[in-house]
Amino acid sequence: MEKLESHLEIIKENTFGNQLTTSYQPTYLYLQERYREKYGWSIIDKETLELVKNHIIGKKTLEINCGKGFWTFCLRTLGCDILATDIIIQDSSWTTIEKLDAVSAVEKYNGERSVLFCCWPDYQKEYAYEAIRRFSGYTIIYIGEGKEGSCATDSFFDYLIQNYQKLEIENTLQSWPFVNDRLSIYKKK
Repeated sequence: MEKLESHLEIIKENTFGNQLTTSYQPTYLYLQERYREKYGWSIIDKETLELVKNHIIGKKTLEINCGKGFWTFCLRTLGCDILATDIIIQDSSWTTIEKLDAVSAVEKYNGERSVLFCCWPDYQKEYAYEAIRRFSGYTIIYIGEGKEGSCATDSFFDYLIQNYQKLEIENTLQSWPFVNDRLSIYKKK
């Protein structure tokens, strides 16, 4: 992670911090693509991991649509009880992943898991909405862009607003230029 941060810092210095110039710089594009292939869409850092850990430690957590499971892997190393699920199991996964779509995962583990972890649900796909609508737990941790961004559907965000209270937290999550990636934690009203 430190190597990535030092590469990004060098790129930022050479482009004078201008997001547009940075985001189209070939080395930057290469690093971003390699990072996403290996880890996923979000840049995971110590501060964000600690923040998430503090909200889920001692609670059983279910991650839906986990991709390669890097969030689950990192949170497990911090002592969290988190179960990773995804409909597609990739050869280069970071951890054991149960092959379940998001709705099936929630239905299977409802009552057993009190926290739902949802990172970068696919844009204009209803599965994330259907999953949170069926979820019986009290906490949802969401990572991705907001309602006007490239994640989930309007119904997903509308349901969160109507049924959950967004906690005031410091968003420590780092983002790629032109990506409005953020961490949000919601508690059932």
